[in-house]
Amino acid sequence: MASKGIPADIVARAVVRALTARHPKTRYLVEQDAKIYAMLKHLLPDKLYERVVLHSMGL
Repeated sequence: MASKGIPADIVARAVVRALTARHPKTRYLVEQDAKIYAMLKHLLPDKLYERVVLHSMGL
């Protein structure tokens, strides 16, 4: 799983953006995968979403 992780500098930029924002958001999605998963979470029933996520992790 570590090899599929998001590079630390990208995460650090998101953290800095969150900490310095005048009006911070509740959530900051990092990388395109997170945005896709957030959309799927909204569109799919919970059990199907969980299956998709587990499958993407190779489980």
